[in-house]
Amino acid sequence: MALGIRCIRAGCHYSGKECVLWNECPIFQADTGLAKKQSAKKDIPRPTEDDVQAAVVEYCDLMHIVCVHIPNESKRSQSYGAKMKRMGLRKGFPDLFIPTARQGFHGLFIELKRDKKSRVSAEQKAWVVYLNEHGYRATICYGADEAINEIKNYMEIK
Repeated sequence: MALGIRCIRAGCHYSGKECVLWNECPIFQADTGLAKKQSAKKDIPRPTEDDVQAAVVEYCDLMHIVCVHIPNESKRSQSYGAKMKRMGLRKGFPDLFIPTARQGFHGLFIELKRDKKSRVSAEQKAWVVYLNEHGYRATICYGADEAINEIKNYMEIK
């Protein structure tokens, strides 16, 4: 679509004429900085941990694998948090548990992170070590794909 823009770029075969490709012209884009803007990588929104966890649980449901969520992540009032602690909730405990014995383990615990940018707390690391020392398979997975692959390996699904 011609917009009446006359090309003044040296070396362009439209030089001095109305340019019909100005928005695709590498010379024009380099001069104006448009090339960087147009080729810039689009920001892909990061999934939430809830989205990742829902995908993993959905996979388990489809495969008829019992998978339990330990609700340890939400913000609570101080009084409710104290009550939950008295009832046995522990900081850093893994998000998901598959209570099926396989490969010499009593069950599989997964601390789920939404992606590699997510931080693992000292308490989460300590729980993974503790559970692995006590006959469970415990791991930290980054993203739904990694968690599903861990479950497939644990459950020996090809």
